[in-house]
Amino acid sequence: MLLRRLADARKAESVVVVTRVCRDISAVDGVDKETQARLNAALVDANRWLEGQAQVRHNLFSRLDKAVTGQHANQIRKLLAHVNATASHDRTEAENDIANAAASYFAAFARQRQAEAAARRAAPYGSRASAQRVSKILNNLRHHNRQLPTTETRALVEVLAQAAAEAGDRVTAD
Repeated sequence: MLLRRLADARKAESVVVVTRVCRDISAVDGVDKETQARLNAALVDANRWLEGQAQVRHNLFSRLDKAVTGQHANQIRKLLAHVNATASHDRTEAENDIANAAASYFAAFARQRQAEAAARRAAPYGSRASAQRVSKILNNLRHHNRQLPTTETRALVEVLAQAAAEAGDRVTAD
């Protein structure tokens, strides 16, 4: 029964369950020599596997730390998901620091991307409104040119220049 649980836990790559089953196997006593030999061999093999998993875990956190340092958002996203799925238990302080830094970076990156997307969605409306302002100011200048004092005309031309800059390619010379 314990050997089957150990095999299933390793197949599922569950370090937590393998560790727990190894403790259970170590606590077994009162069995014949052949069974004890099989249990001991399984423990030796499981401990070797756990050491290998510890190295895999170390490499995973090292890669995540390098991704955060290099600010590689896609790599951070993938590695952070992997870290959270496979190494969320018994983290060291250094591992927690790396995971928290990655989560913070990725959250800030996501907020920045959302703000950029919102700005791109709003840009056509802002430039459209600016283009409409340009049109209104030009109409005012055409119709009231002779009636406006020079200072007011200059002020309108400054506003016109600003609105034209905001309107971008929505304003043409036509």
